[in-house]
Amino acid sequence: RDMRQRMREELSRPRPGRFDIKHDTGGLADIEFLVQFGVLCWAHDHPELTTYTDNIRLLADFGRLGLMPEEETRQLARAYQDYRKTIHRLVLQELPAIVDEKQFREERRLVGAAWKRLLGDYSDHDPCRPAR
Repeated sequence: RDMRQRMREELSRPRPGRFDIKHDTGGLADIEFLVQFGVLCWAHDHPELTTYTDNIRLLADFGRLGLMPEEETRQLARAYQDYRKTIHRLVLQELPAIVDEKQFREERRLVGAAWKRLLGDYSDHDPCRPAR
């Protein structure tokens, strides 16, 4: 959690009314960080998590193994794919991966909720316990 906060401070450049798809809170990097965190937490009990390195399959595995709610993992995977598609489209137009803050509002809320549940204040729970 602290590492991700440092990354946000260094990479995110808040722009009023704009959303940096990769670096702002609730964006692509938060999903990638959640997936990496999950692998580090759960791979010792579920070595199959080390089979693949892509976020989509890992999220599906988290759901299949009961480590995270399946619906949440599907929604996170969909958000990840939507973010990537938009970034690719913008890159092809030689534009930065920054959009109106109203775009991806629901995806950002979903990522934030998953983040809070898994990595929120873990002084009162073990963050590596399966998130239900």
